[in-house]
Amino acid sequence: MIGTPLRVPRHDIETVKHIGARWDSTERHWYAPAGLGLTRFAAWLAPKVPQVGPSIPVDLVLMPERCYGCDLWTVPIVGLRFDRSVFFDGAEYLLEEISDSWFLRYDHTSADAIAGLCSDELLAAQGVGPLRWRTTRLDPDGYLANTCQHCGTVLGNFPLYEAMIEYETEGGDLRDLPSVSSAIQAGALAWIATGSAPV
Repeated sequence: MIGTPLRVPRHDIETVKHIGARWDSTERHWYAPAGLGLTRFAAWLAPKVPQVGPSIPVDLVLMPERCYGCDLWTVPIVGLRFDRSVFFDGAEYLLEEISDSWFLRYDHTSADAIAGLCSDELLAAQGVGPLRWRTTRLDPDGYLANTCQHCGTVLGNFPLYEAMIEYETEGGDLRDLPSVSSAIQAGALAWIATGSAPV
């Protein structure tokens, strides 16, 4: 695909088509073709997450699950785990205190910042499907979702949240889940905490 991916709610499809957007059937999203300029597509561009400030070490936490589309095992991202020594008070960044860690759940407020930590190549190397903007019948406005690395099925954020709650309720520990070491910029965490993420 040549161009810039767009985040197009279902009710805006005719509008973006009219102003020149194209559909990528492989990646399953709309895009602004190169050369058209992005000003006309500003309402459908991904937000700019600030990549400023010190780099903070973090683990991308993965939750092995069976894909409901193909029934194969996949490992979507469920959040970020920070060592307790990183923050005196992680609550100021909306982090949860879980065992000896601070945890940021993957949801609509954190998804864009988390996506900035992981290229498709990094995720594929871990057996993780790419993070993609998708609309569904239940969420026609769309959201940034985990997808299955085998079949591309959207793995809804709420079912993953429920899977994480079940895991914790049964005594599971974040440290026992697979993870990938990474780092996040302090500016990205502040962006999440101030509510600048899309709702």
